Amino acid sequence: MSQETRTVRQIIGRDSEQKYLVCTIKGQYYTGGPVRHAKVQWTAHLTERSLSPEGYSLYHFGNNDVQKELIESGNSVLSKDGELKIALPISNSVLSGLNSIEISATVLDVDARPSTQVERFSPEPVYRLGIAKLPVTMTQGEEFPVQVIAIDKNGRKIESGEIQLEVMRKRYFYTQKRDGEGGIFYSWASGWVRGHNSRQSIKDGSATFDLILAEGGDYMLQASFGSGAEEARSALSFDVDYSYSSFEDYNRRERMRSENEIFLMPDRDVAAINDKVKVRYSLPRPCEYALLTCESDGLLSARVVKLDKAQGEFIETLTENARPNVYISMIAPASRREFPVYSSQMDSNYPRAYYGYTNVKVQSRVDSIAVAIAPENPGELQAGPGDQQKLSFVVTSKDGKPADAELAVCVVDEAILSLTGYQTPNLTSLTDFLLPLSVFTGDLRTSLISQDLFKLMSTRELTGGDGGAGAIASDLDSRKDFRPVAYWNAGLRTDANGRCEIEFKLPDSMTSYRIYAVALDRGTAFNSKDRQLKVSREFYLEPALPRFMTAGDKATLPVSLSNKGSRSGQAEVTIVEAANLAATPGKSTASLEAFTNAVSKLTIEADNGAGEAKLVVSGSFNGLTDSISRTLPVNPAATIIHRNQSGHFTGSHQIKSDLPAYLAGMSSLTTKGAISARINISTTPWTRLAPTLRYLMRYPYGCLEQVSSGIIPLAGLRNLIKEGRLPGYSIEMVDKFLDGGINKLMKMQRSTGGFSYWTSEYGESWWGTQYAVFALSTAKQAGFPVDESRLDAGVDYIRQNLFRNNNDSCFTDGMMAMAVVNLAMNQKISGADMDTLKKRFEKIGQESEPLLL
Repeated sequence: MSQETRTVRQIIGRDSEQKYLVCTIKGQYYTGGPVRHAKVQWTAHLTERSLSPEGYSLYHFGNNDVQKELIESGNSVLSKDGELKIALPISNSVLSGLNSIEISATVLDVDARPSTQVERFSPEPVYRLGIAKLPVTMTQGEEFPVQVIAIDKNGRKIESGEIQLEVMRKRYFYTQKRDGEGGIFYSWASGWVRGHNSRQSIKDGSATFDLILAEGGDYMLQASFGSGAEEARSALSFDVDYSYSSFEDYNRRERMRSENEIFLMPDRDVAAINDKVKVRYSLPRPCEYALLTCESDGLLSARVVKLDKAQGEFIETLTENARPNVYISMIAPASRREFPVYSSQMDSNYPRAYYGYTNVKVQSRVDSIAVAIAPENPGELQAGPGDQQKLSFVVTSKDGKPADAELAVCVVDEAILSLTGYQTPNLTSLTDFLLPLSVFTGDLRTSLISQDLFKLMSTRELTGGDGGAGAIASDLDSRKDFRPVAYWNAGLRTDANGRCEIEFKLPDSMTSYRIYAVALDRGTAFNSKDRQLKVSREFYLEPALPRFMTAGDKATLPVSLSNKGSRSGQAEVTIVEAANLAATPGKSTASLEAFTNAVSKLTIEADNGAGEAKLVVSGSFNGLTDSISRTLPVNPAATIIHRNQSGHFTGSHQIKSDLPAYLAGMSSLTTKGAISARINISTTPWTRLAPTLRYLMRYPYGCLEQVSSGIIPLAGLRNLIKEGRLPGYSIEMVDKFLDGGINKLMKMQRSTGGFSYWTSEYGESWWGTQYAVFALSTAKQAGFPVDESRLDAGVDYIRQNLFRNNNDSCFTDGMMAMAVVNLAMNQKISGADMDTLKKRFEKIGQESEPLLL
C-alpha cells in the first residue's frame, strides 16, 4: 500500500488536493509464479483503530467503535502480471489516527481455488491522543473526571496546547425514504449526535474534563488536538447504566453492584461431578452466621455455618443434580450497630442481610458420531458446470455402527464463503449452555428499620413514534445459472444403514463448492464434516460485467479466457447476442498457452435506452467451446416521476395521459424504457384505491402502533376481497402481509397477556394493548386464523385491569371505551360490567361516549 496526492474538484471552479491510498492486489502461487487473469473480488471498509503505546496502559488510543462502514467494493480480473491496483480516497479520520481502512481481497485461480487476504491501512499521525480508561460500570448522574493526554511519535507527553473534547450520544431515528416504485417507507437507524463540546488547556501533561451524564445510554468521547495535517483524534465509546431500583438487567446492560453484595470467588469456573469447589468470600462487615445454598431451578442444598471473620472460604461438593450449572449463594445477616448521631448522617449500620452468588459450570458427558461425505470416492471430488450431481452421506456411532441421525446438508460456492471467513457449523456450543437462576431471595426489613427515608426511582428512556430467487433458464447452450448455493436441505434422515443420498443439478459457475453436513442423533451425539467439490472445464471464458449501467454509458471490460489443458493454440471470442445494448470485441482472437489464462477486451454501450440488457459471449479453442449469458439492468438517466390519474366512463372512452411538456424536448435514448403505464379497470369504485392498497401492503412495521395500523386496514381489505369487490387482488396476497404483521405483534405480548410498545420493552402499555387486541380481533373477524389462546390472554388482561378496584389509570379518556369495545368484540363483557361503566359515563369525555354507547 502507498499514498499519493491528487488534484480534485469538489467545488465548482476550485481545485483542492486529496490524498489517495493505492493498493496493489497480487495473486501468487506457492511456487512463486503469478496468478494471471484470475478473478478477484475486493471490499474496503472504514473500521476502528487500536493503538497501544508503551507505558500508557491506563489510556485508550484510537477508536473502539467496531461498526464497519463500507467504502467501496468491486469485481475485476488480475493483469498478465497477476496484479490489480485500486485507489481509494483517504479521509481525515484515517490520517488523524481515528480510523483504519480494511481491505479484503479474494482471488480465484484457474482451478477455482480461493485465496483471501485482509490488510489494514493505519498511517501514523504526528501526535497520538489518549483518553483515560473509564470504570466498567457507570451510572447516570455520576460525576467522573476524564483525563486526556497527547504524545508525540517518540512517546513523550505534550506539555502545552489545547485539547477539545466532544461528548456524543447515540440516538435512534425514523428516516423517510422512497423505494424503486416511488412508495414511501421508513428506515429505523442510529447515529451519533453531539451533546456537548469543551476545550481545556494541557497542564502537567494532561487536560482534565469533569463530566456528569444525567441520562443513561450509549456515549462516545471524541478528543482532538492540533489542526490540519498535524491533527490527532481519538474516540472512546461506552455505555451509562440507567438507575434501576431493582437488581434487574434491563437491555442486557451490566448489572449494578449493590452495597449489600458479598463477593464470592470460586477456585474454578468449570468443574466435574463430585468435585470439591473452594469458594472464597468477602463480607462488607463481620457477621456471625451464614446460610450457604446450591441453587438452580430449585433449591438443591442448604446449610448454616458459623463465621469467624469477614474474609474466609468454604467448600461445596457438586452432585449429579448440579448439571449443567449451579449457583452457589451465601446469605449473612448482620446485627444493628451504632445509631447516627446527627440528623445529617446516613444510617448505614442498621440490621441487614448481605447476599451474594457465583455460577459454576458442571461438565456433562457427550457422545459423538462420525460423518462421512461420499466415502466411496476418497480422492478429490470433481464435476462440470451444470452436471447432475449425486452425493452420499454415512453417519456412524462411536462404535462404528450405523446411526439414526438427522443431517443439514449444504453445497455452497467457496468463493462467497471466503469473503466472510464462514466456518462450517460446529455444534459443540450446544453443550455450553447455562440455566437461569430461578430461586428468589429477598429481605423486606431494610425498608422498615432504617432511619432514612428511601425513595426508589426507576426511569427509562421512551422513544416512539421482498425478495426471492429468480427463475433459472433452461438454455443448455449458454451458462447463465450462477446461484451461489447449489443445494440446501436441513432435514435429511439416514436409513437403517446410516446412509442418505442427495441428487441435484450444479449451477454453471466455475468455482469450488464446499459440501458440509451437520448431523445429530436421537441422543446427545453430534458432529459436522465438510469437503470440497471442484467444478471446471478444460476451456472456459468469464466476462467481468458491471452490476448495472445507465442509459448512454460506454464501458470496456476484460473477458478472461482460461486453458486448463496441456495444449496450446488460438482462442476465438464471438458476440452471439447483444440485446438492448451494443457490444464489440476489441480483439477476436487470443493466444493461449498450456495451463494459462489470457484476456480479451470487449466494449459495450447502453445505446438503446433503459431496460434489461442481455449479453451472450461465446468462445472456442482447439475444438472446445464455452458460452456464457449474462443480464444486467440499464437504469434511466433521468429521475423517475410517478403520476396517477383516475376517472370513470360508460361505453368506450379514450384515455390521454397528461405528460409533462419537457418530455418532447428529450431524446429518444433518454425516454426509451423509462416511460411505462399501468391501467386498472373495475366495475366498482374500489379501483381508485389501487395505489393506496399497494402501498398499504408494503406499510412499514415498527412499533406496536405501526404494526396495528397495518393489520386493521389489511383485515378490512381481506373482507372486500372475499366479497369480490376488488378484482385483481387475492386473499393470498393480503394474508402474506397480515401473517408478517401479526407475528411481529405477538412478539410484543408479555406473559401477563398485555402488549409492550416495542419488542425490546419489558413492561406493558395499557393503551397499546387496546390497539393490539383491536387489531387481532379485527383480523379474526375477517377470517384470518389468529391464535385463540394469545388473543384470549390479551382480552383477559384488559378485563382484569379494567375492573380492578381503584384502578383509575385504566379509565383515561378514550382508553376505557376502547377497552370495552375489545371486550364486546370477544364476548367477554356482562350486564354487571356495563352497570359499573355507566357510573363513569359522565366523566369519560366526548371521545369515549360514542364508543361506549
